[in-house]
This record gives sequence, structure tokens and C-alpha cells, in this order.
Amino acid sequence: MIKKKFIINFSLILLSVFITLYILEIFLKIYYDNTISCLTNRELKEKKSIRFGYNYDKRFIYEYAKDLKLKTSFGNTPKSFIIKKNKNEINLPFLPLSSYSNERIYLCNETGEHSFFTSDRYGFNNPNIAWENNFTDVLLLGDSFIAGSCINKNNENNFADIFRSKNFNTINLGFPGHGPLLEYATFIEYGKFLKPKKVLWFYYEGNDFNGLNIEKQSKILKSYLNDKRYNLKSKQKKINDLLYENEYSLNDLEKYEKNKIQKNRKFCNLSFQKTRELINFKELRNLIFKEDTNLKEEDFNEENFLLFEEIILKTKKEIDKWDGELIFIYLPKYMRYKEMFVDHDNYNKKKRILNLVNKNDIKTIDIHNDFFQIKKDPLKFFPLRGNGHYNKEGVKKISHFIFDNIYK
Repeated sequence: MIKKKFIINFSLILLSVFITLYILEIFLKIYYDNTISCLTNRELKEKKSIRFGYNYDKRFIYEYAKDLKLKTSFGNTPKSFIIKKNKNEINLPFLPLSSYSNERIYLCNETGEHSFFTSDRYGFNNPNIAWENNFTDVLLLGDSFIAGSCINKNNENNFADIFRSKNFNTINLGFPGHGPLLEYATFIEYGKFLKPKKVLWFYYEGNDFNGLNIEKQSKILKSYLNDKRYNLKSKQKKINDLLYENEYSLNDLEKYEKNKIQKNRKFCNLSFQKTRELINFKELRNLIFKEDTNLKEEDFNEENFLLFEEIILKTKKEIDKWDGELIFIYLPKYMRYKEMFVDHDNYNKKKRILNLVNKNDIKTIDIHNDFFQIKKDPLKFFPLRGNGHYNKEGVKKISHFIFDNIYK
């Protein structure tokens, strides 16, 4: 009798634990709302996009690019060339660091609205007239956040545009996919000769250290650390030809997009997906083990820290030659504000990275501490309150904050 009572009580306890865990899992599922990023569930994204006031565009990338006669960077980004070179698929006398010159180039779509930019004579997101000024007030280095990804339409709304609106001669050398070594090479090839008064180095915590793992495999990129230069400004026609040869055709892009949807069709069946993830306690596991899809602990190895410091110091040394100023700007990622129980100082090694920069007498601006952390609702600065680049409001407010921090 006692044994039977014990079994009943133990079973009730187990049942209570499982019910509690499932309730928590359902809460987390609603909190994280991961299904919005599911490629085969376009209706969900459309509904959310319209709710946030965007004009949802149902066209696929290949359709949008074809209609607007845009070029794309699929298959011919700097990192794509590094990977192809390492596989001996291509012979590279130099590494392109930008895109086609004087073309309209597709960027991305995170809100339901596609984005693109009109490139300058060197393949960056600037009006050509920006290169004709006698002096440069501000030069920007960074990745897609600085290039204007997912918010830009015909050279508006990005960080550089907002600085220009304040009558500062500004050059934007940000480019999608760039990490620290690509940014340094870009500075040497396109920025150094301008002798800008201030160089803003934008560091994105979401993937910059991860990018070093690919970049350091390139002998061409590493040669920049030994004062090598390839005079890319004079090679833009060769760069364009190389880009054209390696660009995905719109037919290839169409096959890729439709094939990706087909592969995920079963996964993205809403009821099947939710049931499977609930059974596996997906959100609970992510919460406990802090799974990060972009960065892993091994990305922050000592070799990468030493390489990162070398890059920053070499950049500062060059800028010091004309009494310019290097300013390091730390950009936080979406998951920092979506996850629970975050140790903000040590998340993605923020404290160590900023200490490394500060000890070398470089001014830093911590966008997490000084901007996001004091906002009641940080998620409103991200696309549809989801993962991605900062939205237009976020870029505008952060740009003004940076400007005031530097000049007021």
C-alpha cells in the first residue's frame, strides 16, 4: 500500500514538472516568436510587416532585381572570393573589397521592403561627388550595418547620409560581410590617402570575430599587415570584370530561392514545427545553454584577439601620421536584448574587447551602455522587433547620438 502510494505521488510530481516545463516552453515560444523568419511562411511576415506600417513587397529577390535592373552580390563578395581562392577555384592577383562601380546594387529585405544602393566609382555606398571634396571630415569603416543594408533606398537613411545631412564631408567604406581584416585592407586601399580628420570604426559584436576566421585564411589580406598594397583604386575595371564573371545569374538566384523554400516546406508547416520544437524543449535548451547561431566560444581565441589588436593598432598608427583620430564604436546585436539573464559586460566578450581598445588610447563609444541600455524598449530599433540590422529609426537615433558624442 505504501509502495503504491509512493508511485502515485511520484508520478503526480513528474506530471506536474512536465506540465510546468511545457507551460514555460509555450511562454518562451510566444516570447521569441521564431516562426516569423520561416522562409516558407511568407504570409506571417507579410501580416507582421503590414502591422508595422511597411509596404510589403511579395516579389522574390530575383524578381525585384529584374524589375529594377539591379546587380546583386551573390557569389562575388570578398569572402566568397576568399573561399573560392582557398578551394583553388579561382586565381586572384588581388582581392576585390567592394562591389561594381556606378551600379544599382541589391542589399536585402528584413521588413517586407527590399533595399538597394547606387554605388560610387569604387563600388561603395556614396555619391560620387563625395570623392571630389578637398578634405574628408569623417570616414566610416564597418560591415552591412554601415553599408545601409535592409534600410537603404537610393543612398538614403544610412549612417553616412545622416552625417552628410549635418554638412560633414563623409566617406562610407562600410560593406556587407566585412570583418576587421577586410576593413583594414579597405582603409589602406581607399581611405588612407584621404587623411580624414576622424575615422569611425564600427565593430559589430554579432559576427566580426567570426569573420576573422575566414579573413585570416587569405594570404592577400594578411599581406596588408606587412604594408602591402594593390592599388585597387586604379583597378576598378578589372574588379568589375571579375565581379561580373562570378555573379549569380538571376536564373541561378531564382533556383536558389525556390529550392530553399522547397527544402524547408515540411519544417515550416506551422503545426508540425511548433509541435516538434515543443517536444524538444527548444526554447528552454536555448535559454539554459545560450546557443548563439553567429558566434561560438572558439571564435574568441587568443590568435583572433592578437590579430584584432594588431589590426586596430596599425590603423591607429596610420591615422596618427596626419593627427587624425580613430574612434571605435561598439554595435550590439538583437539577441542581447531578447535573451534573458544576460551578463552584459561579458556577453560576446564586450568588456575584454573594449578594454583592449581603451588601453591603446583609442576613444570608444559603447552603443549598448550609452544608448540601448537606457531605452525602455530596445527591440523597437530592430526590424519588426526581430533579429537583423537596426531599422531606420534605430540608425537615425544612433547616428545622432554618435554625432553628439563626438562633436558636442
